[in-house]
Amino acid sequence: MIERTEEQIMKNWSVKNTNSPIVSIRCLAYNHENYIERALNGFLIQETTFPFEIIIHDDASTDNTAKIIRKYEKKYPKIIKPIYEVENQYSKKDDSLRKIMNTHIHGKYVALCEGDDYWISNDKLEKQINFMEKHSEYTMSFHAANYVDNGKILSNDRKFKKECDISAKIIIEGGGDYCATASLCYKREYDFIFPKYRLMADIGDYPLQILLATSGKVRYFPEIMCNYEIGNHNSWTHKIQQYEKKVQHWKTEISWLKCFNELTEFKYRTSVNNRFVLYYIELYYLGAMDIQQVKNEINKEISKIEKNRMLIKFYKYRVKKWFKKYIPFLYKILASGYHVVKKIR
Repeated sequence: MIERTEEQIMKNWSVKNTNSPIVSIRCLAYNHENYIERALNGFLIQETTFPFEIIIHDDASTDNTAKIIRKYEKKYPKIIKPIYEVENQYSKKDDSLRKIMNTHIHGKYVALCEGDDYWISNDKLEKQINFMEKHSEYTMSFHAANYVDNGKILSNDRKFKKECDISAKIIIEGGGDYCATASLCYKREYDFIFPKYRLMADIGDYPLQILLATSGKVRYFPEIMCNYEIGNHNSWTHKIQQYEKKVQHWKTEISWLKCFNELTEFKYRTSVNNRFVLYYIELYYLGAMDIQQVKNEINKEISKIEKNRMLIKFYKYRVKKWFKKYIPFLYKILASGYHVVKKIR
C-alpha cells in the first residue's frame, strides 16, 4: 500500500466531492490476489486537479482479492467504492456485469483497468482527461503500454513517437489489441449506447473502441503509462487458448463485424475486410476452414478488386505464419529487414 493519505490525493482537486467525479476508474477483479495491490496503487498515485472515484468490482473471488480490497477501502473510503459479489456475475453471460458497473459509475469519463493490469504514470489521468475536456470532439484517448509477464517487461506497443489522432480505419484494422485496455479513457455516455453489433460480441473492448472511433475523434499519447499483464492464467488471453474457444471467438468476431458493416452502410468495408483476412487465416490454421471455404467466404458480396486484394493478403499471411512457426530464426531476420527498409523509406 502506498504512503499517500486520502487528503493528500484530494488536496489539488478543484472540487472535494467524490460524489461528483470527473472520471470513474472502472476495475474488474476476479482471483487477482497476486495483482490487485499494484492495480490499486496505480490508481492512488494519480495526481489530478479534478475528483475521481475508483469503482472496483470483485466478482465473488475465491482467493484473498476481496480481503485486500477491503483493506484499501478502509484507508481510502471517499475514493474507493467497491462492489463485492457473493455470486459470480461474469459466468451468467446475461450482461449483469455491465449493468451493475453502469449503475455505480458516476463520472463524465471512464478509465479502464483490469485487476491484473496497472498504471505506472502518476499523471496519466491528468493528461488524458484534461485533453478531452479541452477538445469535446474526442470520444476516446489511449496511450502506449508495456506487455509484462508477472512484472517482467517483455515488449511495448508504442505505435508513434508523437501525440497524434488515430482514425477509425486504424482502430478497426488493429483489432481489440490495438489499444491496451488499461490505457483507455472515454466518454461515459457510450457505455449506454449498444448498437446490435456490440450486443453480438463475446468480448466488449473491441466493439467499444469501434463505437467510440466511429462516433468522434481518438487521441493517442506515445508515453508508456501502463503495464498489461499477460502472465495471469485467469485472464482472457489465457482462457482463449483452448481450441473450441478460439474457433468460436473468431467466428463471433466475423459475425458482429459483418453486422457493423451493414449498420454503417459499408463505409469501413475495406478495413473490415482486412480484419476478416486475419480471422480466416486463424481459422484455416486451426483446421476450422479449408482453402475453398476461405475462398467462398471472400467471394460473398465483395467486388472483384477486393476479392483479389483479400486473397493476396490471405496467402501473404499464410506464408508469414508458416515461416514464423517452422523457420523462426529466418522469420526474425526477414521481419527485421522489412522494418529497416520501411524506416528508411
